[in-house]
Amino acid sequence: MQSDIHGSNKRSVDSPAWRHIKMLSSLVSEDGNTPLVQGWNENKIPPTAEQLEALHKRVSRTDIQTMAANLGVARYIASDPFDVVRMQQYETSFNLDGIWGGNMYADAAGAILPNKITSKHNIRYVPNMNGIDLTKKIRAQLDKNGYKDVEMKIIGDVPWSVVDPKNDMNSAGARMLDAFGVTDRRAFAENKQFSASDTGGYWPSYLFNNGRVGQRVAPNVGMPIGGARVGSSGRNHAANEFLVVEGAGKTYGMAGAEKSIATEIYNYAGLN
Repeated sequence: MQSDIHGSNKRSVDSPAWRHIKMLSSLVSEDGNTPLVQGWNENKIPPTAEQLEALHKRVSRTDIQTMAANLGVARYIASDPFDVVRMQQYETSFNLDGIWGGNMYADAAGAILPNKITSKHNIRYVPNMNGIDLTKKIRAQLDKNGYKDVEMKIIGDVPWSVVDPKNDMNSAGARMLDAFGVTDRRAFAENKQFSASDTGGYWPSYLFNNGRVGQRVAPNVGMPIGGARVGSSGRNHAANEFLVVEGAGKTYGMAGAEKSIATEIYNYAGLN
C-alpha cells in the first residue's frame, strides 16, 4: 500500500499490474478495435451520401500498400482504401498511448511487484459525440465490470468542429494548389502516395470556427477554418517524424510551404 514490494511476494499477494491488464482488456473487443463501452455510439452522426461520394473520389487513384508503407505499418484494419479513409474520417477510436509502472529499466534483473500501474489513452470522436460524456460512460463500464477501485483522470478535452470545404478560406487554398500545380491535395499522381491521417487533429478550432462546433464558446469570434499548403511531411508524433526541407521536382520543401501559405492568405484577402 506504500510502495513496490519484492517480486517473490506474488506467490501470496495480488498484482495491481495484472489487474490493470485485465481491466483494459474488458473495455475493448478481442482484436482491440471496438470499444466495449455501453452507449459509446449513441450520439454519433454517420457520414452523408455526399461525404461518402467525396471519399470515393479521394481514393480513386490510391494504392493500399503504398499507403501502409508511407505510414510505416504492415497493414490496416481494412484492405480497401475507401474503408481505411472512412474509418479515419468518420469513425471513433479508443487508443492506448502507453502504460508504465514497476521495473522499467532496460536489462535490469530486479524483481518487484509494483503497487501502481498507469495507462494513458486518447479518444477520437465525431459529431455529435461529447468527450466528457464518453469519459463518464467509460467510468460506468469500469464500475459495471468490477473495477471501481480504478482511478481516472481527464487530462484534456477538445469538442468537435466541422469545417465547410467550400468556405472562402478553403477556396483560397484550392486556388493556391492550382497555382502550384498540385492536382490532388492528398496524393501525388506519380506514386499514388496518400496520407490517411490528414483528417483532423487535436486543436481548439471550436473556439474560432464559424461552422458547426460541439461547443459554442464565443459566437462573435467565428471565422472560416481551413486551408492548404504544399510541402511534404509525415509520421507525426513518431520517433521518425519528418519534414522535407529542400524539396525537388514536384516535392516542395519548407520555402515552397511558406510561399504556399502566403499565396493562400493573399488569395483570401483578394490581393491576387
